[in-house]
Amino acid sequence: MAYVPEWRNMKAEQIPGNMLTHLLYAFSLVNEQGECTTFDAPESATRNLEMLKEIKTRYPHLRMFISVGGWTGSANFSSAVLTAQSRQKLIKSCIDMWIKGGVTDIFDGIDIDWEYPGSAGETRNFRPEDKVNFAALMTEFRRELDDLGSANGKRYLLSAALGVTPPIVAAGYDIPALAKVMDYFNLMVYDLHGAEEPNGPTNFHNPLYAATDDPSPDEMRRTSNVESVVERFIAGGAAPGQLVVGLPFYARGWKGVENVNSGLFQKARGTVGASYSVIKSEYEPVSRKFHHPETRTPYLYNPQTGVFLAYEDPQSAREKAAYVVKHNLGGAMFWEMSEDDAQFSLTTALYTGLGLNRRA
Repeated sequence: MAYVPEWRNMKAEQIPGNMLTHLLYAFSLVNEQGECTTFDAPESATRNLEMLKEIKTRYPHLRMFISVGGWTGSANFSSAVLTAQSRQKLIKSCIDMWIKGGVTDIFDGIDIDWEYPGSAGETRNFRPEDKVNFAALMTEFRRELDDLGSANGKRYLLSAALGVTPPIVAAGYDIPALAKVMDYFNLMVYDLHGAEEPNGPTNFHNPLYAATDDPSPDEMRRTSNVESVVERFIAGGAAPGQLVVGLPFYARGWKGVENVNSGLFQKARGTVGASYSVIKSEYEPVSRKFHHPETRTPYLYNPQTGVFLAYEDPQSAREKAAYVVKHNLGGAMFWEMSEDDAQFSLTTALYTGLGLNRRA
């Protein structure tokens, strides 16, 4: 599953649809009136939708979602889902705009990216009752999509991008209720360290497993990794086949890092970041590269510049794909398509690691 942001204005040839099963077009927004609206200007929206039509023509197997919300687009969710009436207004507007509207031949489902029900995201627009209302929203979305599908002979998909830290999960997600109605739980197992820790310590933002020498508080150390997230969602009531492991096609990093322990778990003086394509072309050639034996993720450190980066590379992507296969999970998703390199190295690693090349 690949997220494709509308603001990247990608061309069809930049998206390897032959290696994808699902594409999530991000984002539609929720406006102050509690209705779905477009993110981009009309001319950009038209251009991007034509691009999606072209991709769908090239790759008819590809299922496409409209993703609603996002980090900067979640401020109005809490009010929009507050009552049954307001939820119906939001649901109707999303289905009318993206499923029934002039794009009926593009989208096969809806993905909700509310960051976060019951917790602060970019804004503090949340309520304690968000958890109940989010479950109600998804239940009512399922009913409306099923009704529409019964009328036109099609089954529409429903997914959500979910935060994964224990506080966010506890405050926002009624997992058993969501498991009854959602096809996929897109687990955002990234950004677990980084932007909010400018002084460090440096760490992994996307580990597969925990590191025993991680200096984080014990609960954070134990729970901030793919293995813990998957186990907690299954224990909470989700089926393994509903869980989709998220990978970042970008780095979280720090600057001003002293040359101690190759920069790992050290103090810093600010944060940095880069897409995988930039990492490969600009950072890997001038940095020392390591693969952590426990977390199974790579990191770079340049002792001359003091820059430390934690990221995904093809090896770590294959290891996460192997974990997905071993545990019979639903698949893998990533944020986002434009950040891969020109050779689609990370996408290819997931494609082969999940065994999709053997099904083609």
